[in-house]
Amino acid sequence: MTNYLIPQGHRIIAFLADQQEPAGVDRERLLGYQKALEENGLIFHERDYVPISFRKQTRHTRLWEFCQERLNEYTALFFASDFYASDAVFIFQSQGIRVPQDISVVGFDDNLFAEHCRPMLTTVQQHVADKAFYAFALLQRLIRGEECIEKNIHLPVKLVIRESVQPLES
Repeated sequence: MTNYLIPQGHRIIAFLADQQEPAGVDRERLLGYQKALEENGLIFHERDYVPISFRKQTRHTRLWEFCQERLNEYTALFFASDFYASDAVFIFQSQGIRVPQDISVVGFDDNLFAEHCRPMLTTVQQHVADKAFYAFALLQRLIRGEECIEKNIHLPVKLVIRESVQPLES
C-alpha cells in the first residue's frame, strides 16, 4: 500500500492500528510500511505510528484529537484494517474533513467496510477464507501432535484502487 501511495505524491504517511505495540498482522503491516518508506528514501519517525485503540469510545476520542492536533502533518493515512479506516472516515466527515480532498485514507482487508464506506476505500485485498483454511489445517496438525514448522504464513494480496486517495501534484 505504501508503495502505491508514494508514487501518488504522498511522502508523509501515518500508520494507524489498534495497539500501543502492534502485534500479529498489524505488526507485519507496520513492518511492510516501514520497509516501503526506507526503499523509497523516506524516514519513518516513531510518531508516524498512531495507536488508536480497539475500544470504540477511546478510538473515537483519539481520532478526534488526532484531527485537531496532527492531521495536517500528513497527506495520507494507512490504517491496519478497513474497519478502522472506514470508522475514521466517518469521524473525519463529522468534523468537515473531506476524504480524499483533505486527506487520503487507505485500509487493508478489502471487506464490506471498504465497499460500503463513502468514498469507497482503496485497500489491500486478502482472501480471508484462505487464512481460515490454513489456520484450521495448522490446528488439525497440532491436535494430532504433529510438528508445525510454519510460524508465519504470508498469503498473496492485491491492491484494490477505489476513491479514497487523491494524487498530489508534484
